[in-house]
Amino acid sequence: MRVPDAQHNPLWWHPVKALAIRPTLRQHGLAILATLATTLGAGISVVTLAFMVEAVSTSAAGAMILVGYVLIFSVAFTWIGHLAGAFVLHAALIRGLGGWGLAMLGGFFIGAVLRPVVGTGLTVGLGPFLAVLQLALLRAIVGRNTQALPRRGTSA
Repeated sequence: MRVPDAQHNPLWWHPVKALAIRPTLRQHGLAILATLATTLGAGISVVTLAFMVEAVSTSAAGAMILVGYVLIFSVAFTWIGHLAGAFVLHAALIRGLGGWGLAMLGGFFIGAVLRPVVGTGLTVGLGPFLAVLQLALLRAIVGRNTQALPRRGTSA
């Protein structure tokens, strides 16, 4: 199965519909790890940038450091939501309903359910955005693997 590129596929980034794909457990795991690494990298980048901004504005730097630390330390807890999100994304993607709007909605509800467990409302705020990031990375991983496979009846 060859996944078409964004120019030839109107469902590439639709809010509800998407190409029906069936990601493997390995692909879900890679997407979760990539999402966690991206979140950690973004947090480190924001903190580093905050130290550079501190010479100009200490209040802006303080706010940026806070955001950076939230991103850095969210990696310790968001894996719980990403595991639950993998089930939601898988169920939606095999039915052709893996759009970004449904991913955000799923991230919001998973964040709301996990709010009492984690003890902060940040799960509701970060959940939708991290779910879309996980969806985008999952699509990239699945698309890369399916495009690399030879078509039926041809050799590699």
